[in-house]
Amino acid sequence: MKRRCCFIGQESLNEVMVYMETQGTKELISKIEKVIDCLVSNNNVSEFICNMDIGLTIHAAKSVLNMKKKYSFLKLRCAIPYETQSEYYPEYVRDKYYSIIEHCDNEVLVSRQKSPIARERSIQYMIDRSDIVFFICEKSYLNKIKRYVSMTNADKKYVYLNPKTGKAIVLVR
Repeated sequence: MKRRCCFIGQESLNEVMVYMETQGTKELISKIEKVIDCLVSNNNVSEFICNMDIGLTIHAAKSVLNMKKKYSFLKLRCAIPYETQSEYYPEYVRDKYYSIIEHCDNEVLVSRQKSPIARERSIQYMIDRSDIVFFICEKSYLNKIKRYVSMTNADKKYVYLNPKTGKAIVLVR
C-alpha cells in the first residue's frame, strides 16, 4: 500500500534556519534526508506533501526532489497556503521556492488570499491527506500542532524530529 507523508515545521525555527548555513544546519538537513529515506524504504511512502514554509520544510521538499534519482516513483505535492506566500522571502530562498514548485508533481493553492488562517488551512489540508505526519520542531511546538491532529479521525503515524537534539522518534496514535 502506497502512503503519503506531510512535513510540518516550526514557524519561528524555520525563519531562523533559513538564514543559517552552519554545520549544524547541514547536519540537520542530513538527518531529515535519513528520515525521508527510511519513510520511503521502510514505510512505503511514495508521496510527500509540503506547504513550502520558509526554512526546514523547503529543505525537506528539496530533499524529496533529490531522492527522485534514487526512487523514481516518488512524488512531491506543494500545498501552497496562499498566492503571495513567497513575496517577502529573501531572493535566494524565493529562487529555491520557485525551482521546487517548478519540479514538483502537483501544486495545490489552498487559499487565494493571505489571511490569519491560510497557513492553518494548508496544514490541515496536508494532515487530512497524509498517512504519516513528519514534524520538524522543538518539543514545545508539538502542543500547538495537536489541535490540527485532533481534528482528524483517521489513525496516523507521526514522526517527530527535534532539531536541537537531532533525535527522530516515531509516535503512533
